[in-house]
Amino acid sequence: MNPVPVVPGRQTGFSLVELLMAAFIMAIGLLGLGMLQAYAIRTSSSAKNMTMAVKIGERSLDAVAAEGRQRLLIIRTSTNPDPTQDLPASTRYFAGTAVTEYYTADGTNQTAKDGNTVFTVVITPAAAADYAEVSGLALRSYTATVTYNQAVDPKNASKTILKTLTLLRKVGYANS
Repeated sequence: MNPVPVVPGRQTGFSLVELLMAAFIMAIGLLGLGMLQAYAIRTSSSAKNMTMAVKIGERSLDAVAAEGRQRLLIIRTSTNPDPTQDLPASTRYFAGTAVTEYYTADGTNQTAKDGNTVFTVVITPAAAADYAEVSGLALRSYTATVTYNQAVDPKNASKTILKTLTLLRKVGYANS
């Protein structure tokens, strides 16, 4: 392989201006990558909170449905001539009023709101059964409203936006 001949008086390589332009273009690219990384972190945090809010809301509505199924089971297996007398006197979700629950960031249920509370769930029954009751059986809509604070800036936790998620489910139950 023959080397390229060097012509006297002619320089080879890059000029200082070309190097500065290449460095400037690379700096712009790296700045863009850094901003993209910050945006990805912020978005993943928001998605994580939304996913946890959906899980908590679904878990709360599952508890409502389980209590409704338990009431139906009591009615169907009762030997009492009036099976509604076998139903529990007090229930958590079928008393006709809204129920409020509190959860931490990892989804742990709390008995009361405190400094660790991140998610608040309010489970509200519809005012009346969605379908006419037939021999003590009914179908009612329940709404779980999950609220939580989403940090706008990960570096400054005091800047937050209140987010709300609403889930709806129809639950079959035995009415007393």
